[in-house]
Parts: sequence; structure tokens; C-alpha cells
Amino acid sequence: MDNCVILVDNSNVFIEGQKHSARKKGILKTTPDEKDPCDPSWRVDFGSLISQVAEGKPVLKAILVGSTPPRSDSI
Repeated sequence: MDNCVILVDNSNVFIEGQKHSARKKGILKTTPDEKDPCDPSWRVDFGSLISQVAEGKPVLKAILVGSTPPRSDSI
């Protein structure tokens, strides 16, 4: 079985996840020039994300860049 190396940009995953969650909840822009709305309640567990991305393969290295995940994260 092949090992995998995973690179995750924490900040972009978190920001885009909040935007996606807002869209799924129907939270829309009120004006065309407004920034995309974010759902501040959306959270991601980066440890779980890495496990999902690895698809059962052994993770040789996981590199997280951007912001630091919270202490409660399983990473």
C-alpha cells in the first residue's frame, strides 16, 4: 500500500468551509458587491479531514500551513 503526503492550507479550508455552509443554509449576499457570507458556527476537525483524504492509506507526512488549529482538534 502506498504512503501519502498531505498538504492542507488550514485557513483556506476553514474560510471556504464557512462560506459553503452559509450557502447550504441559504444565507446569501444582500448586494452584489458584498463579500460572500460565512457561517461562523461551521467547524472542521483537521485530524478527521486528513484521515478522510488519506482514504485508508498510511500517512507518511501531513503538513498543515496557515493558521493553527484549535487545541480541541484531533490533529
